[in-house]
Amino acid sequence: MASQAEFKVRKDKDGKYSWHLQAANNRIVCWSGQGYHNKQDCMNELYWIKENAAAIPVYDYTGER
Repeated sequence: MASQAEFKVRKDKDGKYSWHLQAANNRIVCWSGQGYHNKQDCMNELYWIKENAAAIPVYDYTGER
């Protein structure tokens, strides 16, 4: 088991690249949601998320307090 969360980049059987974030308990907590033909496009999205995640607001639409 990983000692910390890590981003992983994969290539599927169709040759498309994708990423996912795996928590320390091995659960996948988020993923790219699509495959990329170009590995650099996949990496660009991943690094954009890493650089901007803290500044992205969180909105609660549950209506609960």
